[in-house]
Amino acid sequence: MAVGAPHIRFKSAVKISAYATALTAFFSVFTHISPVFPAAFIALLALAFYFDFKNPSHISRLAINLVSVIVIAVSVYRVMTEDIVEPSVEALIILLAMKFLEEKKFRDYMQIYLISVFVLMGSALLSIDFTFFLFFVVMFFLTAVSIVLLTYHTESPELIIDRASFFKIVKRATLIPLASIPLTVVIFMILPRTNYQFLRFLNHGQVGKSGFSDTITLGSVSNIQLDTSPVFRAGMDPVDEQSLYWRGIVFDHFDGLTWKSSLREDEKPGNKNTLQGGKAVLQTIYLQPFDNKFLFALDRPVSVSYRGSRISEDFTVSLRDTVKTMIKYDVISKISVPQSSNTRSVPNNRYLQLPDNLPPQILSLAKSLTGGRSTDDAIKTIYRYLHSGLYTYSLDKLPTSDTPMSDFLFKKRSGNCEYFASAMALMLRAAGIPANVIGGYKGGVYNNVGKYYIVLQKNAHVWVEAFVEGTGWVRYDPTPPLSSNPLLAEKAELSSYRLIADSINYYWNSLVINYNFDKQLSIFNKLRIAVEKPVFNIKLKEIQPGWFYLALMPIVFFVGYHLLVKRKTVEERLISEFYLRLSKRGFVKKSSEGLQEFVLSIDDKKLKTEAMRFALEFQQIFYKDMKFTADNVRLLKDILSCLIPSSIKRKH
Repeated sequence: MAVGAPHIRFKSAVKISAYATALTAFFSVFTHISPVFPAAFIALLALAFYFDFKNPSHISRLAINLVSVIVIAVSVYRVMTEDIVEPSVEALIILLAMKFLEEKKFRDYMQIYLISVFVLMGSALLSIDFTFFLFFVVMFFLTAVSIVLLTYHTESPELIIDRASFFKIVKRATLIPLASIPLTVVIFMILPRTNYQFLRFLNHGQVGKSGFSDTITLGSVSNIQLDTSPVFRAGMDPVDEQSLYWRGIVFDHFDGLTWKSSLREDEKPGNKNTLQGGKAVLQTIYLQPFDNKFLFALDRPVSVSYRGSRISEDFTVSLRDTVKTMIKYDVISKISVPQSSNTRSVPNNRYLQLPDNLPPQILSLAKSLTGGRSTDDAIKTIYRYLHSGLYTYSLDKLPTSDTPMSDFLFKKRSGNCEYFASAMALMLRAAGIPANVIGGYKGGVYNNVGKYYIVLQKNAHVWVEAFVEGTGWVRYDPTPPLSSNPLLAEKAELSSYRLIADSINYYWNSLVINYNFDKQLSIFNKLRIAVEKPVFNIKLKEIQPGWFYLALMPIVFFVGYHLLVKRKTVEERLISEFYLRLSKRGFVKKSSEGLQEFVLSIDDKKLKTEAMRFALEFQQIFYKDMKFTADNVRLLKDILSCLIPSSIKRKH
């Protein structure tokens, strides 16, 4: 190693790579666990870093082992009483941090790498979106490089190496995971899949909450509408914004505070909801996990493709069990349906139910608005009354007394969507017109990159359906479209960056997470057909873009490695050109010669002068570890041009 050349100690490199591996594992899970554990991890890791680099001393291994046993015991107790995954991951990151407090040898470093991998595996059970893939790739390369560095360190603990040689070792170490990528992709595509998720029991507690349960209490939706996290994504062509009502749950019973469905699922007739006419819209929906069994679809769904799903007569789609993991289902809805085709069974008194303690003022108001009018006129009169400007939309200071509807209509005159929908439904029923309240989502932002709608929690909404003889069930949305309504601000909040990031997650979910046995069969059938066809008859449109990009990934990795890793530096290109031009004059450098020694061996005086000028300028920059600036490169290229025209051929 040249005197004064930058050098690196393998002992320090191994320590830094171990810290980088542990931090990669930590960042993959820290947003999914209790805040006290990330704080403890950072504190312990900072203490270990101090011992490793500032004060070379370590805590007794016996004390660390004792604390580790306590951590494991507490974790086992929590696993027995709570969820399995989260307590296990929390215990692992504490054990990982404590490993750094020990005096580390080969075995300890290997344990650090192993625990880090287990933490990353735990993150896959907590959340398996595209960020998991990024952490996986980083961990994949880090562990490969770390193990190579650890091997050198074990052979010679005090080994010191120049920086250029060190980075050459690191670059070659990355070839190990790079070489495995094509095989990994092939194994992923051909490994048999099953639709039964046998590890589902591990993360039964990690269930997201949707905007709706099977009940709605007045004032509860406002909390949902402050949440900007996604509920589902619907792959489809764009439709008119007035059609973006995502039906979820039908509520028919109101006790003065809470809406619920009075029918059990086994009492709801299923798959009898045929509709005539209307525009059929196919949606491929990726629904986030939530603790309910209802599925969402454009109003009104007529067909759904998902194992165990059913469509009831009230156009609700449900499963036998709650949605505990992200699911994908296809659904066909009829939008812009002629009202005369919505005449499902004539409603009974269930749709006229009123709470026993309904304030008489509400009955009087309903009578004054609808008295002597036809059904159609009565509905429109109530709708116009709520839109007249007397009432305002608000998410704050909602009526939450024992008589919230009376307070909303006659005192505060301010509320969010469930107050408006409840008021209209109650007044319709008081006038003898059957009505329901529908819970779901309204709106969504269309992602032109991924060709899908993203629907957020803040899109949670309720509206009304009224039954008109000879016409059927008709949707009415009495909530006024004021600027304070969070639904109107959704597009401003979804930046182009977030939409692009969401597109990546969407394709990750559709191509990787939801890659199942059916897709495997489809791909194998297409490959079989392609093999049977003449090669040149295969049409490009028959190749699925997503799988084309996936198959292209190994090529991209290798090309990227060649361009970024194997590409010569500026100084390497300059010195190579220098030797090439001199070789064309018959002067070839021996492997044992230094640069100046080689130049001094040239017997052409003029050529030797120019070559020595280049050598001195080059060494002045290179051996002082200075950066080759644009001016330096320009000067050296000018000198090279004086050595020999590039067209002169090598002498023999």
